[in-house]
Amino acid sequence: MATVLIHPDIPESRPARPLTIHVIADKFRDIVTISDPNQRFYKPIFTIIISIINILLLIVAFIYNGGINLTTLTLIRMGGQFVPCMKPAATKIRLMDVVCTRGEGKEWPLYDKCTYDQFLKYRCYSFLYPYQLYRFLTAMFLHANMLHLILNVLNIMIVGFSLETKYGTVKISLVYILSGLTGGLLSAVFQRQSISVGASGACYGLVFFYLMDRLQALYTLDRRQILIQIASLVVPYIIISIFVDIDHFGHIGGALTGFLIGLMICGCPIPAVQARIDELRLKQLALLLLIIINLLFILIFFFTKAPRLSSVNEFQNVQSSIDNILNSYPIKPVRIEVNGTRQD
Repeated sequence: MATVLIHPDIPESRPARPLTIHVIADKFRDIVTISDPNQRFYKPIFTIIISIINILLLIVAFIYNGGINLTTLTLIRMGGQFVPCMKPAATKIRLMDVVCTRGEGKEWPLYDKCTYDQFLKYRCYSFLYPYQLYRFLTAMFLHANMLHLILNVLNIMIVGFSLETKYGTVKISLVYILSGLTGGLLSAVFQRQSISVGASGACYGLVFFYLMDRLQALYTLDRRQILIQIASLVVPYIIISIFVDIDHFGHIGGALTGFLIGLMICGCPIPAVQARIDELRLKQLALLLLIIINLLFILIFFFTKAPRLSSVNEFQNVQSSIDNILNSYPIKPVRIEVNGTRQD
């Protein structure tokens, strides 16, 4: 009887699977799944709830605004992060007379005026003004337009879903909220006259936490699969957000938070560092840095005054400009005829 030798290193050739919807779904599942099959599988409750809230609030903003092109006044009144609503300006600025505007481009009567503080209170609403610190939180759930929303919700649904099924609701909600708050703090310190909305800071926290998890797995799992996951989910989001006119300081704060929490939960992905520094000490150092960064920017925020908005016109200057324009045109006497008699 003839003996057939089969080399153990040569795999049997298998027919290629046709590209069907099931094959595409399997490949997508391979990309987004990061948990071990033997691990506990958590339900992505937080991811789903946050995505729904973000979508609903944009719909509410469209209704309140009366259209899809959201105005700055709508974003401010819906709870966008706006430093002049969150801490007072200097007393001299608050008592300054300014030209009062309704916020939609329509001015009150030409010579009507109000104080700078009254002007801001109208735009911000009077509730807790000028200490509306809740805006640090509410701004995370608002978006400026559909593209902004889609980009962030896709990130939450894919990256957030992957992380929450592995680490659970408590840890991922902590990463999301802390990243958003730290990003908001950096934005409030460095972009004091801008309106900041969106979940981008929180999303960057998720992205960098995800990156730390995948880098840690490089040494224990399939490297090719992990690099595909990073290239598919992390790189595109970062590239797109760099070239969009959004809050980059918020991104930096969120990314830094996600990175430090990743160090605390996943550990350091660099073997050389692992060999030199005790893992517990490294996690304690990451926690200490996170606390110091947040305390530093909290102190900077509260020990500085809100800026004077350059877009608000001082009443005296506007009135002087109007008077100068009127005086530049000589007024000629007008002759009126009354009952055939000309009168000057």
